[in-house]
Amino acid sequence: MRLITENEVLPGRDALLLVENLRLEQGLRAHSHGFAALTFVRSGQARQHTEHGPSDLSPGRVVVIGPGSWHSYEPRGQMCVSNLYIGMTLLRAAGGAMPHLPALAPVLCANPGQAHLDVMTLDVADDALESCISVVDSLSRGTTTNLLGCLARLFDILSFIAPRPVPAPAPGHGPGRDQSLTAAPKTWHGTGQTHAARAVSLLNERLASPWTLAALARQVRISPSQLARRFSAEFGISPMAYLRRARAEHMAYLLESTTMPVFAACRAVGWHDANYGARRFRAHWGLSPSQYRAVSAGNTPAAQDGPGNPACHTVSPSAVWQARSRHGRS
Repeated sequence: MRLITENEVLPGRDALLLVENLRLEQGLRAHSHGFAALTFVRSGQARQHTEHGPSDLSPGRVVVIGPGSWHSYEPRGQMCVSNLYIGMTLLRAAGGAMPHLPALAPVLCANPGQAHLDVMTLDVADDALESCISVVDSLSRGTTTNLLGCLARLFDILSFIAPRPVPAPAPGHGPGRDQSLTAAPKTWHGTGQTHAARAVSLLNERLASPWTLAALARQVRISPSQLARRFSAEFGISPMAYLRRARAEHMAYLLESTTMPVFAACRAVGWHDANYGARRFRAHWGLSPSQYRAVSAGNTPAAQDGPGNPACHTVSPSAVWQARSRHGRS
């Protein structure tokens, strides 16, 4: 699985917090983060996949992504988002105050091994979202390197989107619960991992393994027929078809970003027969590996203004990992 590192999204050694506006017109393949991020859906819709299963994204939804987590998007047409990247130095500095935002603390943890959730999707109320977006847009006009300033901006944003605990109803005045999530978000999602989502994690983590449906089913502890049925219901594709697609997409990344020979790229993704791997690659991309490498060389997305979104960069499948043009930088 492609890991996006902090150095790729935050310019320079002193950057702590940065906003990037993107227009997604086609699928964004599964990838993991070496930092934390908040994604604000500005327009359009998409299907998101995480370890906790699929969810629908639409304007007003905010995705909270912890370090070390993975997700992918399948836009339905065109989707514009604002990504807020949070460096690990800033996340560690914010750790002392995170107990005051208990609903977000399980995701925004500077130590991924201690996180209880990887990704949370929040449906934020209109008034809170408007206030939050004004802060995000102010950040998009430049990079903030002052630690205290970044902390203030970050907690401004988190306070707008965080589900807030309220006192439980008095006895006889409603169901007794210690806490409920209300106020800023309307709903939130971050429940236990499904069998199908666990299967996706395994496939992405061990892409080069000689997977079969039976072997994958054993790992997630259900029968092959159950896995095939649940996987198709959740992701709209069979487990082995997903594996072929993931291998083709990761091989494309290797061809774009390294000088690795084609046969070595095939082996790196689990296709040990280079001829077979080249055929599978062509079936997915419509180009041979050599043709794909030639076409993608020097390919960078053009910056365009999106409707209602400042400086949206259009991201295409072959250029998605090169879409690193930042505000205030060339």
